[in-house]
Amino acid sequence: GNLLVGTALRSPAKVGAAISRTLSEHAGFESVTMVRTPRSLVHLVEAVDAIPPALPDEASRYVSFCLTEPTPERAAALEAWEAPGERATVMGHDVLMELSVPFNQVTLTGARIERILGVPGTARNLTVVRALAQKWGDR
Repeated sequence: GNLLVGTALRSPAKVGAAISRTLSEHAGFESVTMVRTPRSLVHLVEAVDAIPPALPDEASRYVSFCLTEPTPERAAALEAWEAPGERATVMGHDVLMELSVPFNQVTLTGARIERILGVPGTARNLTVVRALAQKWGDR
């Protein structure tokens, strides 16, 4: 899910570690938490909007939030992905996924992105990311 947290902690990594620890203790299994500041969501949406659609008949855009920034080699491997109707662009800690095939037919899944990049991630439709940026961006 998505939630807004108010904390005295200044580091998103420390906030993520604290939330992960709490969720993991409660759930009884490891939970990884990706943290973005409201301002970083606004900047991400602006950066994505500046990228013209690369695929013909592009149907949707998703963002995969990664726990850490992948190495340049792993980012290049993901960006070299070749499947009809699928494209990925690494943007720091995040990945823009552009799809012109139905989501249930996508081969560049979240699990595959995690394997290629070597870092955990979680995907959200750009519509959701945009709504979060609009709702929380001025905080």
